[in-house]
Amino acid sequence: MKRVPRLLIYCLLFFTGILLQVSLVPALKVGGIVPNVLLILIASIGIFAGELTGMTAGFLSGLILDVLFGNLLGFYALIYLLIGFIAGKVGSLLYVEDIKFPLLFIAFLDCLYGLYCFVFQFLFQNRLYGWYFFRHILLPEVIYTGLFSVILYPVLSLLYKRVLREKTASELAEEEKSVLK
Repeated sequence: MKRVPRLLIYCLLFFTGILLQVSLVPALKVGGIVPNVLLILIASIGIFAGELTGMTAGFLSGLILDVLFGNLLGFYALIYLLIGFIAGKVGSLLYVEDIKFPLLFIAFLDCLYGLYCFVFQFLFQNRLYGWYFFRHILLPEVIYTGLFSVILYPVLSLLYKRVLREKTASELAEEEKSVLK
């Protein structure tokens, strides 16, 4: 059976992620807050595939968001690039099978994302609503994204293990032996 190219699968994942973020997820709005599906996707890919793939995924999906919906080109590209890099670096150093760590880490990355948005969208415009922003926007979004990642992260983990993961030399040798028999 011929394998589907990984690049095609990544493109489909990000197209689906962006489509979900701008079409279906707004219908799940609770108190004006929506989960950040793209952040979950980028962080998961970074954890699984490493910092280079995470950075590439983050930059490209952020750039698409900038072009389609942003006021400033590069705003989302930069933060998602950084999220992909941090997730890839931490994932390569501390990857564990226990699902609690990635879910807490995704919530932490969403907190970084929210702080970045606060600093560059509110603070630089002299709108100093820090406590309000934290209580009514940042904290609920971090919790909502964390809860949403409980559903999405295991699906992405299974997809990565079954389809996207590069096989080691021993796994390729085993597969070759089974084909030759």
